[in-house]
Amino acid sequence: MFSRGHNKVPSPRHERQQLMLRLIVIGLLSLFLLLPVVRAETFAVSEILTADPDGLFSAVIDTKHGFGYFGTGQPNDFGSGRIVKVDLFSFRVVGSLSLKPGEDNLLAGVIDPDKGYAYFTTQIVPSHPATIVKIDLSTFTEVGSLTVSDTEFFCLCTAVIDTTHGFAYFGTSTEPGRVLKMDLSSFRIVDSLTLRQGDVDLTSAVIDTVHGFALFGAFNDRIVRVDLHSFTEVRSVALEGAGLGRLAAV
Repeated sequence: MFSRGHNKVPSPRHERQQLMLRLIVIGLLSLFLLLPVVRAETFAVSEILTADPDGLFSAVIDTKHGFGYFGTGQPNDFGSGRIVKVDLFSFRVVGSLSLKPGEDNLLAGVIDPDKGYAYFTTQIVPSHPATIVKIDLSTFTEVGSLTVSDTEFFCLCTAVIDTTHGFAYFGTSTEPGRVLKMDLSSFRIVDSLTLRQGDVDLTSAVIDTVHGFALFGAFNDRIVRVDLHSFTEVRSVALEGAGLGRLAAV
């Protein structure tokens, strides 16, 4: 009901792209069962922690309280995802939260450390829609889940948060891509921006809350700039590269 444009049903080419994306992610994280600690001074791995038998697809950090939270996933295994809590000082797993059946493959996450909540997105699986899961970090419990669409999105593959103004933004894996705007206080989608043709399958994102912009990386090597005040697409540029998609951004 929030759409500003028409969304296409995922094509076979789109599904193949998504499969390739998963394989690339798994290949890049071939040791995804392990969490290495890297010292900034020497840029060398100092310790490795076996965190979970499934893959670690997403992560958020709470430096205020000293914890990291990792969302799990297992391709083609549509069960219940978990959120693994790691103590940053002892570098040990201190908790593991199992989500509801179907809330699996947690591909993106954002955190509001001052309010004490984290939000993780799930991939759409058979008989279960894509959702946004809300976690109370003080009790380490799931306190809400927001259904985004029954069939519209393959996944919400990326997310950024603006705690100052109280919104989170989620990029979709669609053609064209979309950005969903969620109000943190009400835990509701309040707007949806459909991008221009050619800006497809959003897989990474960064945010500049000071100047009010977010940048989304697309699978076809484009970067999209969104004005968060007017919630409009300002422009997009094509990058010259390997053609493997923008899978990460900082």
